[in-house]
Parts: sequence; C-alpha cells; structure tokens
Amino acid sequence: YISPNLIDQLTQTSGELKLDGEKRNISVFFADINSFTKMSEQLKVEDVFSMLNKTFSEITQIIFKHDGTLDKFIGDAVMAFFGAPMVHEDDALRSVMSAVEIIETVKNMSEEYKREYGVEVSFSIGINTGEAIVGNVGSLERMEYTAIGDTVNLAARLQAKAGRNEIVINESVYRQVKDRFNCEALPPFFVKGKEQAINAYAIKL
Repeated sequence: YISPNLIDQLTQTSGELKLDGEKRNISVFFADINSFTKMSEQLKVEDVFSMLNKTFSEITQIIFKHDGTLDKFIGDAVMAFFGAPMVHEDDALRSVMSAVEIIETVKNMSEEYKREYGVEVSFSIGINTGEAIVGNVGSLERMEYTAIGDTVNLAARLQAKAGRNEIVINESVYRQVKDRFNCEALPPFFVKGKEQAINAYAIKL
C-alpha cells in the first residue's frame, strides 16, 4: 500500500515503524467514478474489470509518485492518505497535486474509453486534512493499514459534494494550498453529525 520510494525512506530512518495505531495529522483523499452503476450496466463484465484495473493502475502510480499511502479500493472508489507512515511538511499539497493529476489523466483516458467501450469516465474527489487514528486494523487472519475518524468521514462527504471531474477540499486543506491553486468558495453546507456548517472549496482546473 506504499510506494517503493517510500519504502526506501522508511528503511533509512532510525527507530521502529509504528503500525499499531496512533493519532496523526493526515490529508485523506477519496476519489469516486461518476455514474458507475449506469456505466457497468452498459458494459460487459470483463470490460468493467478491464477498465477499472487500467484506471486504478494509473491512479495508484500517481498516489505513489507523491508519496501517498493507498488505503483501499472500495468498489469503484479509491481511498488514500498523505502523512503516514511518513510525514512531509507539504502532505496537504501532495494530496491536491495527486488529485489534479488524476483528474487530468482520467480526462485523457476517457477519450480512449469512448472509442473502446462507448462510455465516458470521470471522477469526483474530496480531500480533508485533520487528525485521525492510523494503524493496522483487522483480525489475525487479515490486517489492513488504514485511517479512521471524523477526518476520514468528512473527506468522504466532500467527495459526495464534488461534481464530475471536480475536486472539493475542506478549509483545512485550502489554507495550505490557496497560494498554489485557484480555489472557489462553495456555499456552506451541513453534514450528518456536525452542528456547524462546513466551509469547502472547489479547485479550479
């Protein structure tokens, strides 16, 4: 779930790598294919899997390129985070750079998919920065290095707010990337479990 480059960095650091679970400040990233259910109904099963595998391979390389951690594939969605197990001062920026590159890459791939499968592929992406518990979760039979907590949940809600080929970020991300990207403020909105409205921004591509 981490890139070869990140593995090299980890093996060169002193001390023990903690995977048991700890609070970390991370940038959590959710990317989801738009209208996937309708799309999968139009395609042969083998074409659906071929398209997903090809797309996820490209996305994984981009996440690894920016030293992100691939958390999991959730059907037609991808969850990743930046800031664990290795921390960088610009993890929020790395997450947005990854998102922008993914959108541009998928746009280019969409032309190929139109010709090959007759469908248009687009993604919506949500990113949130904050504190989460990161570590190995699971059972003796299967463990998963993942992040849990309110920061993760809000990132998923931001993704749900994003439109086709759109990146929506929380204010915590905006403060760290506003000098690098053109951001447009969205109308404040409420999410389940939150009493205060969420201030979010769309990255203008």
